Amino acid sequence: MELKVAKRYLGEITSDARRYFKDDYSQYFIHDLEYHSENSEEKFESLLIKQAIAYLEQIHFLVETLEKPIRATGRIYHNENGRYEIQGTNIEFTCGNRFEIWDDDREMFVRTKMLHSGRRYYAVGFGRDEDITGKLVRVR
Repeated sequence: MELKVAKRYLGEITSDARRYFKDDYSQYFIHDLEYHSENSEEKFESLLIKQAIAYLEQIHFLVETLEKPIRATGRIYHNENGRYEIQGTNIEFTCGNRFEIWDDDREMFVRTKMLHSGRRYYAVGFGRDEDITGKLVRVR
């Protein structure tokens, strides 16, 4: 199957789920799921339902990422605030921001997010002590 056909297919099969996740109904659904705690079968089923919703949310996020255009690409550096920023833009990364970073070993962009160790910002998957200054990054 061609890549663009697969992307279109994923978009079609997740179209109904989009409405569900955009309204943030899933969080309400998961937290307010009622079952009889003394009934082991209901406890088991509620666990499976919660896991299924979590997987659907992951699928929704992945498809949404596939459909978003790339807004900016450039080298990352530390700005005067001590945060990472894409050079030539005003796009600054703080804790939790998602972006894609070039991985030389894999020869491709990989998804990551910015976190803070208490001392400095770092990209998840690249190690808390690895300085990513100068790496190629992009945001959607």
